[in-house]
Amino acid sequence: MTEGNHRNCSEKKICANHGIIPKKELILLILLLGLTLFIAGCDTGNNNVNNGNGEVVSEEDEDQNNGEETGENSNDEDTEDEDPDDEGIDQDEADDEEPEAPQTLADELGIQETDQTMYTLVAIPYREDPIHEAEVLGEISAKEPVEVTGTVANGWIQIKRDDSPAYIHQAFLSEEEIETFTWGTGQMEEEMVILSDPEDIEAIVNKQIALTPDFHPEDLVQPEVPWAEVSNFRYMRREAAKALEDLFAEAAEEGYTLLGRTGYRSFEAQENIFINFVNNHGYEEARTFSAKPGQSEHQTGLAMDITADSVEGRLTSDFGSTEEGQWVSENAHLHGYIIRYPRNKEEITGYIYEPWHLRYVGVDLATDLYESGLTMEEYFGQIK
Repeated sequence: MTEGNHRNCSEKKICANHGIIPKKELILLILLLGLTLFIAGCDTGNNNVNNGNGEVVSEEDEDQNNGEETGENSNDEDTEDEDPDDEGIDQDEADDEEPEAPQTLADELGIQETDQTMYTLVAIPYREDPIHEAEVLGEISAKEPVEVTGTVANGWIQIKRDDSPAYIHQAFLSEEEIETFTWGTGQMEEEMVILSDPEDIEAIVNKQIALTPDFHPEDLVQPEVPWAEVSNFRYMRREAAKALEDLFAEAAEEGYTLLGRTGYRSFEAQENIFINFVNNHGYEEARTFSAKPGQSEHQTGLAMDITADSVEGRLTSDFGSTEEGQWVSENAHLHGYIIRYPRNKEEITGYIYEPWHLRYVGVDLATDLYESGLTMEEYFGQIK
């Protein structure tokens, strides 16, 4: 279209027929449109809101406040979801699950549960705890069955008595029903209870518990020690013989010469000796210093009578007053030996004081007996 075609259109108006705006009006329209857009942009950037307190708060400030509140709410939610004390509670619960402290001596020493029937060798007191010092709760007759519920590490046996636990040392119990044999005639006749485990180095042999006529140790040897001039029985069990050699050797190093005199004696040998003493001293007196056959520790192979030249090789209570005898009383336990029949214990052991009679029981038990001053009968709870 040429300029001539607009000749009939007003220069100040838009040509509606041709859709073309004159140049001057077009420029003005563009400027007006730009101003309008500029004003609209400013209004948008300064769009403020009332916070409800009469104060005008910008949207940006509102967004910032909302962000802080959201952060606080997030912290609150985290606190609820992850309790900081949860870990402590778990630890406390773990602590609560730890084993409780032992409540009894048996628990402290260690006890192995079991369920069996055993039998008493002799009339024996039963105690509240597995130790000779514990309170005596009652007594069980000889050859009675008892319900065993546990074995304590120190050799005591837990039994069930009147629906409560009680304790007897294993030295006076047998897993088999009690067997007996009768020895002697007339005044000497006696039914003897047979020791259940004669090979045990801690076994008690006394006037209530005996060895059978056919028992003899399988490992008898002769100790390499000095011997008294009169010494017809020189054998011992191997372990006891070695310990005796060590005892004599240490004594020699300290300047003391000990002499062996009587070790293992068979049932038959003890029978002849006892009857001879009865014939010479009478039955009652003979019983105070000599054992009936089967009731002698010499038959175990764990006993040795010793002496010294200071008492002319005799078996006498005077030996206890000699330097050799005193040294033995203070050192024998270090090699597993005890003075089996100590002074002032005659009513307990049944025999007179015999400082010459050594019995091998092993270092641990010998040390306990030496330090406690107790006899085997006392230590194992046979005596009330």
